[in-house]
Amino acid sequence: MHRLDDQLKSLDAQLEATEDSETLGKVKAAISDREKSLLPVYEQIAVQFCELHDTPGRMKAVGVIEKDVEWRDARTYFFWRLRRKLAEFDLRKKMIEAAEVGRGVKAMAPLEASALMKTWFVASPGMTEAMWNDDKIMLQWMADNDKLLEDQVL
Repeated sequence: MHRLDDQLKSLDAQLEATEDSETLGKVKAAISDREKSLLPVYEQIAVQFCELHDTPGRMKAVGVIEKDVEWRDARTYFFWRLRRKLAEFDLRKKMIEAAEVGRGVKAMAPLEASALMKTWFVASPGMTEAMWNDDKIMLQWMADNDKLLEDQVL
């Protein structure tokens, strides 16, 4: 505030130049009043600044999110997303554990396990690269191919 507001700059200069204690008190009170009057404007600017940084469009542009979800679809979307991620993490954990047991190969990294899982998915009949991002289709594929996945992991 003091850097940008001309009135506060002037009051700050008066404060430094003043030696009289009575005038000093008046200048400090004027500074305090001016700060209080400017505070709501600065708060609005700060809130607007924060809101601009956390918008779905901005987050998508930065790469933090893949897509923005409409509010009316959010519950359904995140329900299926969570179910898919939990199933995917469980399978990935089994893949990593199986790779570590007595095979004499280096441990599989989580990203490698996910890439291998995606390869299995795309190699399945009727599945495409685009279908990989559909949570319901992925979960259905995992359920339909449970025995096959179990055999491939072991």
